[in-house]
Amino acid sequence: MADGARLYQILRGRLYERLPLLALALGLLDWREGEKTGTDGRFFYAPISFLEQAVRSPEGAEKTLLHSVLHAMLGHIWERGNRAEGKWTLACDMAAEFLSFRMLGLTLEG
Repeated sequence: MADGARLYQILRGRLYERLPLLALALGLLDWREGEKTGTDGRFFYAPISFLEQAVRSPEGAEKTLLHSVLHAMLGHIWERGNRAEGKWTLACDMAAEFLSFRMLGLTLEG
């Protein structure tokens, strides 16, 4: 197994331990190397350097991965329809950010 895939499994496993109800969603999102973090609904893209840092300090990385999973679960990637893309992206970002903070027990201040 490549280093990136192993590191992603560690990150995903830690998030699964915190939020076991998301096991299916987390299990469906595999990792692929990318220049920045994000998802297309099939893969979580992230640089290996992000995953290396995530193993040492997982809090921010867990939130980033959860945010990506929630984007896919909320249909952000597919359900644009005839909505204004900028507004749809902002609304999904706000919803995913709010939910990720709440699910991880973080406060919104700050």
